[in-house]
Amino acid sequence: MSAHYVLTANIDCNVSPFNEGLGFEPIGTNSEPFTGVFNGDGYEISSLFINRSSQAFVGLFGYTSNAEISNVSLAGVNITGYSGVGGLVGVLIDGTVATSSVEGSVTATHNTSVLGGLVGRSENSTISSSHSSGLVSGNGFVGGLVGSIVALVPGTIIDSHSTATVTGSDYVGGLIGYNEGDTIINCYATGDVTGENYVGGFVGYNYDDGTIESSNAAGNVNGSGYRVGGFVGENYLGIIENCYATGEVVGSGSRVGGFVGENDEGIINNSYATGNVTGYGLRVGGFVGENDYYGIINNSYATGEVIGYDGRVGGFVGENDDGTIDNSYACLLYTSDAADEEDSVDLGGRRI
Repeated sequence: MSAHYVLTANIDCNVSPFNEGLGFEPIGTNSEPFTGVFNGDGYEISSLFINRSSQAFVGLFGYTSNAEISNVSLAGVNITGYSGVGGLVGVLIDGTVATSSVEGSVTATHNTSVLGGLVGRSENSTISSSHSSGLVSGNGFVGGLVGSIVALVPGTIIDSHSTATVTGSDYVGGLIGYNEGDTIINCYATGDVTGENYVGGFVGYNYDDGTIESSNAAGNVNGSGYRVGGFVGENYLGIIENCYATGEVVGSGSRVGGFVGENDEGIINNSYATGNVTGYGLRVGGFVGENDYYGIINNSYATGEVIGYDGRVGGFVGENDDGTIDNSYACLLYTSDAADEEDSVDLGGRRI
């Protein structure tokens, strides 16, 4: 599977045998990955149907290595797989995806879904000028564009976006579910996001020098567990610069923030959140739920209303534990039914 391919016409997959039974068989497996070049040349593949709920590595391309995929448009997809599922690529290793899109429904059934609207799992790869829309629904490691990124050699996602509605359990994001080490530049997500733990309007969990620059999230975020943020659920050793979130945030557990649920040894610069925040557990903030273990926040602000029903509720940060906050503020009202506010940071917020 190492040849060069060019699409020369639109393809409608709504014909037998591709629209019944198991549907289309993904191109490439983990034992025989696709390693070639595929250029869609601007043509559209419509009504791609894959019904393989017990099969891993599912998408138009199931598993790729050192592949180049570009100019592909998928419309009206209906894809179900087990784990490692993406509308375009299930697993992308040492490869590139450029100027491509997916619209439709993409679902994974395994508890660790590793599911994305465009790509399920990306390793050491670059994704550029691509987007997804529709519905992305799974369990763990779910993203509107990419489910999980692991970068032994840092890759890049640039000039890409998702408008998909995203639902999952843990590590759920409007654009990326889990980012370990990649750089994300000039991207956005607008779909609503629903999950349990590590839930963010843009990235669920940003880790280990994962860097996000000049990006934004607009969807509403609802998390039934902990570490829920309008932009990132948890930023652990990651870097976020020149970003913003505008959606409303509701979290049932601890560490809920309008921008980041928990900033743990991470850096946040020149960013803001405008959405209202409601938290039913400890540590609720208009910008960050908890800033701890040498977390750094600079030149940032929050403007939404904050409502907390347990301890440590702040206009800017619910709890600041050994973190640094400089030149930042909140200009909002916040309310709390709890008496324990000793570590909260208002920075201009006014309790009512």
